[in-house]
Amino acid sequence: MPHLGTIGRWITAATERTLEQHATDPVPAAAHLPEAAANLRHLRTELLLAVDRLRTLLITEADLNGSTSTLAALVQTIRELAREYRYARNWVDTPHRRRGAGRIRVAVGEAFPGP
Repeated sequence: MPHLGTIGRWITAATERTLEQHATDPVPAAAHLPEAAANLRHLRTELLLAVDRLRTLLITEADLNGSTSTLAALVQTIRELAREYRYARNWVDTPHRRRGAGRIRVAVGEAFPGP
């Protein structure tokens, strides 16, 4: 899947270090990043698949022919996965990332100035 490298690029942009560098780093503050990135990658894949199933259900109009509980269960699954995804993002969001995020916001602000 094309997004698998996205998490690694996101962490590298935020911390200015790759996941491989964090994995070998003796600094305990960043030691969790490789495992946290793997968890985030997994949850992101699951969330994308669930959203795709919902999209397919709506496009094929299967929601109109089937039980409403099918649609409700899928929406509930998406809500639960989104919550887990948020927790996984928070686990990755270390002080290193927060420090890097400021630089990212500045770069985005410069590239896309507001009104």
